[in-house]
Amino acid sequence: MYCPECGREIEEDIQFCPGCGTAIGEPSSEEHPITAPTTDVDLSRFFSRKMIGFAVAVGVLVAFVGAVACTVADGSDGREAGLVIYNLGGFVLGGALLLGPLVNDEYDRLLRAGMLVAGALAVGLVLSPAAVGVPW
Repeated sequence: MYCPECGREIEEDIQFCPGCGTAIGEPSSEEHPITAPTTDVDLSRFFSRKMIGFAVAVGVLVAFVGAVACTVADGSDGREAGLVIYNLGGFVLGGALLLGPLVNDEYDRLLRAGMLVAGALAVGLVLSPAAVGVPW
């Protein structure tokens, strides 16, 4: 008898190959096929009501800080930094409002539709600087 792994000649009554340590007499891989690990992620848990509310609050707060920074900043560098902060807040807000109702179906249908519209508006305002009067 020979080891199926290394090919070394082995005795019939041993449980492991003395050369490579492979277990002898285990069921073949055809009897127990190897399956790929699953990578399913439960996004509804990530986009729970609390997480969506938290993301909306953070987005509004960051956008507010950016708007205040644009208003009180001296010079164009300060205004640009404020716009970056404002845009970041808009993306967080819009992303939470867009992705939340798509992933989590706990909400009423009309509320989900309203969240989608509000999220699209938030992202649209960030993506179109001319809509808010920002000269690029």
